[in-house]
Amino acid sequence: MKTKSAIGQVEELAPRTLKEIVHGESKTLRSEASVQEACDELRSEGITWCPVTDKNGQLLGTVSESELNRKVGGFGHDPKIELARTALNRKTVYCFESAAGADS
Repeated sequence: MKTKSAIGQVEELAPRTLKEIVHGESKTLRSEASVQEACDELRSEGITWCPVTDKNGQLLGTVSESELNRKVGGFGHDPKIELARTALNRKTVYCFESAAGADS
């Protein structure tokens, strides 16, 4: 990847992996979490969506607070009983931490 320096010279930057760019662990929700638990966790983390994993840590998809509210609350289901995976988006695009950022 090429970029311009502060004095206008073109510099070649080495590609970096996602592991080098993204710091810290990403928040995940467990698939057994209720909608209420999922919404509470999203709010406490200050995020609007989150990956959902099974008990082995495998990615199942993602959920968002708006989808949880719409698909569960909008139909009058009890958020304390209904599981968050009800609103699971399985068409999640993801990449591995060893992938170059430009490739992702």
